Amino acid sequence: VIVDEAARVSPRDLMVPAAQGKRIILVGDHRQLPHIIDDEVARQMEEGETGQNESEWLKQSIFQYLFSERLKTLEENDGISRRVTLDKQYRMHPLLGDFISRNFYERFEASEKFASGRPAEDFVHGLPGTDNKPAAWLDVPAAKGKHERRGTSWIRHAEATAIARQLQAWMNSDAGRNLSFGVISFYKAQAELIKTQLGTITDDDKKLRIGTVDSFQGMEFDVVFLSMVRTFPQKWTPKDDDREKQARGLFGHLCLYNRLNVSMSRQKKLLIVAGDSGLLQSDLAAEFIPGLVDFHNLCRTEGRVMQCR
Repeated sequence: VIVDEAARVSPRDLMVPAAQGKRIILVGDHRQLPHIIDDEVARQMEEGETGQNESEWLKQSIFQYLFSERLKTLEENDGISRRVTLDKQYRMHPLLGDFISRNFYERFEASEKFASGRPAEDFVHGLPGTDNKPAAWLDVPAAKGKHERRGTSWIRHAEATAIARQLQAWMNSDAGRNLSFGVISFYKAQAELIKTQLGTITDDDKKLRIGTVDSFQGMEFDVVFLSMVRTFPQKWTPKDDDREKQARGLFGHLCLYNRLNVSMSRQKKLLIVAGDSGLLQSDLAAEFIPGLVDFHNLCRTEGRVMQCR
């Protein structure tokens, strides 16, 4: 029995196919999104209504448990290899591949490091104003407008406008006519706001897709925008001594490395993050959202930092 995307299968659902075979091969990525859980359970976890052990168990797929704990322990005891990790990526520009490897795999386990199997020349995009760089930061300072509540979600008008303008300019350029584009947000309300600002341009699903992180796993596009939404509040002071709670209050979903991993690994030629770079200046950012801090530094040194119009 071979189960693809095994990390997204709940333990209960995995038992059904597993019971049908003598040999079971699970294929997946334990560093990306786990199985989907009930919205109410997720809300309770976000607000700390469940215990720490229960929260971690609900978030963890059985694939992650087997790969990172159970099979690893068995291998150490009997020396029989039960796990294989791919060591090359072919999807994206090698600069971006190295960034993903460094921040979302090597950070947790050195043996999970992977290289890139294709040269940078395979990922030329030629979009105006980028110097053909594979990484860009579209800076939308907090002064342009803060994030705000919309129902149970979050939106940021200034960020949506900046993304819509840049996206339209690139899609209408000569270089952009044959490229595919994806726009990812952690918040459904922000994704809907961006769609509204773009109008009829969103009709072509093959050329442009806009949505939340959960709907993008397994997909790929030439160019991907990631909408951060969160901004650094003026005169911010911590309301709690617990640094993890402080970080959750400031960064929200950005703290979840597996969601960040998925959102920053869908592109082939160019990844552009749109957001308030001021959010990355604190020591909390270096500790709890190091991937975004590293990407901003990458854009400053080997990519492009663009100011919103």
